[in-house]
Amino acid sequence: DVRTLGRLTADITTGEDWMKALDGLGIISERAVLLDQMTAEQNLAVPLTLELFDLPAGAKAQVTALAEEVGLAREQLPKFASTLSPLDRMRVRLARALALNPRVVMAEHPNASLPSADHATYAADISRVASQRRLGLLVLTADRTFASAVADRGLVLNPATGELAPGDSGGRRWVR
Repeated sequence: DVRTLGRLTADITTGEDWMKALDGLGIISERAVLLDQMTAEQNLAVPLTLELFDLPAGAKAQVTALAEEVGLAREQLPKFASTLSPLDRMRVRLARALALNPRVVMAEHPNASLPSADHATYAADISRVASQRRLGLLVLTADRTFASAVADRGLVLNPATGELAPGDSGGRRWVR
């Protein structure tokens, strides 16, 4: 039997069922496109409402809370996504991944587009949010330093065999 977030996949039979099942998973990825000609606030609202040009009060409050939670300064919200720093763009992606209150967050090479000077800050952002929300966190990265800053246990993929084995970096397990 295959389960996703505790539910048998064989019981997921409609598109609506799949969408509900996926709500439990937040994804941080460069493939999660930001709408560059929209503001950070509008980009954060995408998972919450279709009314992006005149945000309902409830969505606006959620967006503000998400921004604060991930370390995105309030003054960044009215700026176009295209003008945000690489770190703030990734914080927008982190906040969007959290918008639907997932149980698990998957981060696909989360620091690949960041200057190395921002790696530790973003790792701390992800780790703090995952701990505060008590989230499962799956970080897919080749950067052992980043992984060890985000998490405390892990697996290493052997690309030749597909085998996953406990991984470490200097005796410390490094992916949550």
